[in-house]
Amino acid sequence: MNTIIEEINVKLNKIIEDLSENKKTTEEALTKVNASIKEKIKEAKKHKKQVDQAKNEIKTLEDEITSLKNDLTDLQEKFGKKDLKGIVEAGNKEINAKIQDKQNLINKEKVKISELTAKARSIKDLLINLKKDKNIKEERLENYTSAFNYYEEELNKIISYSSDNAENLEVKVEEVEEVPVYNFDGDIDESEVFDEILSIDNSINKREEPKEETNLEEDDKELDQDIDEVELEEEIKPDNEFLDKLKKTSFELDELEETIDLEYNNIFGEELEEEKVEEEKETEMPKTNIFDKNITEEEISNVELPNVFGNETEEDVEGFFEEFNLDFNRFDNDSQELLKNNFDKEKYSDIINLLKDNNIDLTNLYNSPNVLSEGNVENLKQTINSLLLSGQSTVNVGLVLNSLSKVNNDKLNNVINSYGGELNGANITDIVIKSIENNRGDS
Repeated sequence: MNTIIEEINVKLNKIIEDLSENKKTTEEALTKVNASIKEKIKEAKKHKKQVDQAKNEIKTLEDEITSLKNDLTDLQEKFGKKDLKGIVEAGNKEINAKIQDKQNLINKEKVKISELTAKARSIKDLLINLKKDKNIKEERLENYTSAFNYYEEELNKIISYSSDNAENLEVKVEEVEEVPVYNFDGDIDESEVFDEILSIDNSINKREEPKEETNLEEDDKELDQDIDEVELEEEIKPDNEFLDKLKKTSFELDELEETIDLEYNNIFGEELEEEKVEEEKETEMPKTNIFDKNITEEEISNVELPNVFGNETEEDVEGFFEEFNLDFNRFDNDSQELLKNNFDKEKYSDIINLLKDNNIDLTNLYNSPNVLSEGNVENLKQTINSLLLSGQSTVNVGLVLNSLSKVNNDKLNNVINSYGGELNGANITDIVIKSIENNRGDS
């Protein structure tokens, strides 16, 4: 017995250890997500600071251009009327060159602002997914913590008790009321019930024997005699009125058949007619003249008009997502409009099947409508393959799903190759941001 108890207790301890390990793993994953959120917020603030600096630089350059234009005016006024055209031309040329240089610098700063803004938008999308992932992991951690605390306490009680009482394990069973035992050894009260049944049987057999002449009065007398012979516990009260009617009726076969046929027609003929009327009532369509001036607005509103415009896009879209076990109503309002306006069943199906083939959680789509509306199946396939081959997990790919439609695959391959030996520790957010089509890299 001790050996069995030890084996069972080892398995129970394994349950507690597994719960503890899952709890620890979830805590570590949540810590990483929180760190990623802080890092991305810090990065976004850095981009904001760079945008502000670029705006200040543009303002400074614009002020310098204004000053140079004033110098051109002064140069023209001072030397233009003194036949010093050479000085004026040389001055104009040099000043215009400086104005052009500063204008080029302004354009460069504007491009920088545009790139920083694009990065900020990508970070915003990633932060939304990271926050969603954080909420999922927090809920999972809470569940694991509750389960671990409960099972650790209860299973340890079982382990401790079974170890201390290995040879004396008992299960407490609730007391059951004793069922009274009847004694059948005494005298049984024999009744005449079997004799009575036999008597009834004999009387029935007698009535079934063929008779040359049968009439109602003889049968009545026979029945009365049988009832007198048998002592029944319940008194049988025949319907005298009914018997009187039977006595007055001839039992000739033809008349009986006619009576049965008549009753059959009366019952079933009328019922069939009622069923036909009900069917006609059900198929009768209400006639409402909507041009009648006396008709009420309520009657007009109750008239069902055919859908001649085919406005079933929303139902089609909802039904489409239900085929993949996705709830269309879980998308926010803007995403629903985007998906309906760009609905392409074949393309959407190909993209969702691509995600399923790569084991990417389809619930990520609720925060990633762009991958369906803007995505190209072949480009997405190449992008996902490149990210997975670079060592990124399907969970990470799901977090950046909304930005994958904007990725340039040539840039993505160059970015991946640029990490070299440090690729395993590369942040997928950084990889995706650097690979977006309109992103020219850090300047």
